[in-house]
Amino acid sequence: MLAYPLYNWQNCTGASRVIAGDVRESRLRLAKKYTPYILNLSHPDRVKKFLELNNGKLADVLIEFSGNPALVDTIPDYIKPGGRIHLLGQYREPVIITRYARWNNKDLRISCSIALNPSGKEEILSLISQGEFDAKSLYTTIYHIDDTPKAYKELEENRDILKILLRWE
Repeated sequence: MLAYPLYNWQNCTGASRVIAGDVRESRLRLAKKYTPYILNLSHPDRVKKFLELNNGKLADVLIEFSGNPALVDTIPDYIKPGGRIHLLGQYREPVIITRYARWNNKDLRISCSIALNPSGKEEILSLISQGEFDAKSLYTTIYHIDDTPKAYKELEENRDILKILLRWE
């Protein structure tokens, strides 16, 4: 989800404004802990709302980490010409760019990875141990490892679940 990337981006890079967007209200509520700029991407006027949140400007940088391949094709709506896009994470289905000219004409820089940097795990563990990052914001439900099938069933049925933490003890 978005908790650590939002925290990391705003606090470690000096970004002046981080706008969190998602289609799930439960995730947007969580994002409010890290930024006051919240955008519901299922809203019909989402681009207009984005511009209102960003003082009428398109984004310089956009990090997409929802894992939803359908959202990728909407990115040019939010980013300025010459802007940078980073696709972070894994997509379960192919990412298809259907309106290629919109991307090409904006001269966008695109990168992809599963992590923003190789030291990300050590960095987040350090922030957690120092009490600077609330790791509980990364999950919403805890199951014992023996209940994994039940956990996956709940995850499939309940769209408000962010992530499930499996206990091994």
